[in-house]
Formats: sequence, C-alpha cells, structure tokens
Amino acid sequence: MRAMFGHSTEFQLPLAKLDEEVDILSFVVTKAGWESLQHRLKLSPSNHVRILTRLIYKAAIDPIKQAQAKWHYLEKNHAKVILYRKQKVAVLGSFNLTQPSLSSNIECLYRVNDSDHYNQLADKFDEYWRTTEKSKAAIVTQETVGQAIADTLDDREVEATDQEA
Repeated sequence: MRAMFGHSTEFQLPLAKLDEEVDILSFVVTKAGWESLQHRLKLSPSNHVRILTRLIYKAAIDPIKQAQAKWHYLEKNHAKVILYRKQKVAVLGSFNLTQPSLSSNIECLYRVNDSDHYNQLADKFDEYWRTTEKSKAAIVTQETVGQAIADTLDDREVEATDQEA
C-alpha cells in the first residue's frame, strides 16, 4: 500500500486499460465530476463502469448513461474508492466525483496493489452492488442532501447538543 499526499493535480490516478472494468464508490457524483473523472482515467466506451453512490446530481445521470456506465444507490455511504479490475489496483482517498474534488482540493490517496487488500475491497464492492439498485432516493434534492448529512452525524453527539440547547 502506498500513500500519496498533496494537491490532486500533482499526481496521476492510474489510467483505465482497454476493456477494463472500473468500479467507483463515492459519496456524491456531479456531472462535472463524472466528466473530469472520465478525462483523468481516459475512460472509453470499452470500459465497463459501475458507480455506487449516496447522492447523484440529476444532470450527471444522462452523461453516465451515455458512457454506458451504471450507478446504484448505497445508503449511508461515505467511502471513496476506485477499483481497476484488470490491473488489480484500488485507489482509496478523500475524493468525491465533483469538479473541485478532482481538480483543486488537497487530497490524501492510498494506492492498494497487494492482492489480499485488493481482493477484500473488490469482494465488498461486489457484495454492495448485488444488494443495491438504482433509486430516486439518491438523486440530489434538499431532502436527500439533508438526510445524507444527518446520516453522517453521530446520534450521541446530536442528543448531547439537543440537551445543551
């Protein structure tokens, strides 16, 4: 496992190989973020892309469909992982599929290329994919954003704050 720190434009995400399956786990997906990722990974129609996300902007859905990629809703997801199936490499980090996250944010990325850790991540992604589906609950609205934020809060901290007020 190798850690990389710095400005996201200082290092390169691995490029997707021809016909490679690429699996993505991200909290939020925007149209600009999807387009940025397609460019950075050099994704083509030959790549089979699956995205698991907690929130997806409506404007991102058509470009994702046009790229023949698929997305599913994953409740209470906050992880960020890209799995390159042919290369057997995973990149874990603090990125989301948004333009700022993929272009100007300070990022911390870990590249996993040992088979044990990679296989664990790939198996978990496959398990999530099998148990999820497309859902209108993922499409960004005031309600879905509010619920996603609420799901990230520690209930004990919220209760303590309520009692203090």
